[in-house]
Amino acid sequence: MPQCRYAQCLKLRNPQKLFARCCSGCGVALQSPYAPERPERIFCEGCYVKSPVV
Repeated sequence: MPQCRYAQCLKLRNPQKLFARCCSGCGVALQSPYAPERPERIFCEGCYVKSPVV
């Protein structure tokens, strides 16, 4: 069955690691798949919605 093969493939994948980060806009604590040493700016949902479209 395709569902069984899909489930077996998912078991082979590495688990996603989440890092503790702070929002670049307001400083609230959140979790992100981006490591703290990476240059990406991380935003909480509220700050993301308020940010202007670039």
